[in-house]
Amino acid sequence: MKFANAIQRKLREYSDLVMKPEVKIAAGLDPRSKAVLENIGYSRAEVKKLVRAEYEGYFRLKVLQNRSAPPTNPVAHQESSFIGLLGATQGQALLENEPFEGEFERWMNHAPMEITESVHDVRTWMKVNKRLYPRISLMAKDFLGVTSTSVPSEVAFSFAGTLLHKRRARLGDESVQAI
Repeated sequence: MKFANAIQRKLREYSDLVMKPEVKIAAGLDPRSKAVLENIGYSRAEVKKLVRAEYEGYFRLKVLQNRSAPPTNPVAHQESSFIGLLGATQGQALLENEPFEGEFERWMNHAPMEITESVHDVRTWMKVNKRLYPRISLMAKDFLGVTSTSVPSEVAFSFAGTLLHKRRARLGDESVQAI
């Protein structure tokens, strides 16, 4: 019985942890998990609301400062200016003036990465797509330093939650461990 109570307590702690707003935001910003938000118990509308609030509360000012700050690396600035001239199209100008909601909607509708891709692949993907999603990529740097979900542990806790239930309270510690 002690073992079952301990597992149930851990399940509650785990549930509280994965339902934190920061974890939901990270899941929405991760190109691997954004397509499966509903499957992991997150509402797309709720994630959108949380991401927008976080952007407005902190990142909007950071984006404005980045746009007005002089470059720290003159070579990188020359390179980005050159690339900017090459890519200076009407579409690029529209992207820069696009409201955050538009960028986030494009982000959510963009084809996701496979859930099995590595963190290194996510960093590479973000670098490549930074120009398409400048604000999303800025936020992702802060939020994706910590893994947003862990599917194997979710499966294990889900299984344990169905195994250890009030109706099975008579299972002893040895029985539960044997299962």
